[in-house]
Amino acid sequence: MEDSMAKISKLSSVEKNVEEKTFKLKHVLKNVKNFDKENGYVLCEEEEHFNAKWHMSIKSDETHVDFHVFCEPNAPTICAWSIEAKVDFKIGIISDSCITKTIYYKFDSLDYMGYVKFLWEDAETYIIDDTLAFDVEIEIRKMSGFENMLVRKFDETEKDVSDAILVVQDIKFYVSKMYLAAQSSFFKALFLGSFSESKMSEIPLTGIEPVHFRCFLHALYGESVFDGDF
Repeated sequence: MEDSMAKISKLSSVEKNVEEKTFKLKHVLKNVKNFDKENGYVLCEEEEHFNAKWHMSIKSDETHVDFHVFCEPNAPTICAWSIEAKVDFKIGIISDSCITKTIYYKFDSLDYMGYVKFLWEDAETYIIDDTLAFDVEIEIRKMSGFENMLVRKFDETEKDVSDAILVVQDIKFYVSKMYLAAQSSFFKALFLGSFSESKMSEIPLTGIEPVHFRCFLHALYGESVFDGDF
């Protein structure tokens, strides 16, 4: 088990350069005069683009409008993921002119939100018929970790086809005892041997991070996630 876990740290990080991958997120704020400018908040509808889920939000304080965009993969990934992008935040796009702020941002699992601030007094000049248009144009420059999207999650959605729960740092993995026992001598001894854990409904595992253990399980289930032989 320890040798297997050591190889998990050698996961390949496949990077993919992408060209001309652009899209827009849009929202029209209506009844602006009734919008709470001191503590208003709007969470916009989520959309899928290029194997990722995106949405934006609008948050207001007394003097500023905070304009956020969020990103995450639409399925678990084998390796750490990231998206490098040029992000244009625009207000007033339905009129002939608008105000724009541009950032170059790297979205990843630790920092999946980019944002800018606009002054309300600047934004208000683009109100038309008591509506204010918000637009985010995203140009993806590079994607990493999206080559192999994982379908199997090992979470409660697989409870009906599992007969064991492995717990790594409070994260529960729903698995099949017989399948893992057939693939790994460690699990064969754990599930079918004389260990006291074989009779436990939830079996704790130590000495490994949840993300690495998930990769280990995917390797046992037939997904290649290592550089070299397992």
